[in-house]
Amino acid sequence: MSPPFISFLTSAYRTRRYVGETIDSVLPQTRLDWQSIAVENGNSDEMAWEVEKYTGDLRIQLVGYLFPNPQVGPIAAATSGLIVLCRSLDLTGVR
Repeated sequence: MSPPFISFLTSAYRTRRYVGETIDSVLPQTRLDWQSIAVENGNSDEMAWEVEKYTGDLRIQLVGYLFPNPQVGPIAAATSGLIVLCRSLDLTGVR
């Protein structure tokens, strides 16, 4: 299996109520070779539970990573191909 062409990276901090909508906006992409990686970076609002609802789709992953300052930090989980950064408050359009 070849790596996904597109990686959607979502870093979230205290955005539990929005992260599901962000993932929902990624799901209808017409291109099938994509992945969505949500980076859990020290949240206290149970954002990970929201993302876990989607992990039955193998293209969606939850990565736990603690940054020295959880409110900021680079996303270090990228593969190859085109990388699209999706903050947890962003929505994508179908392309």
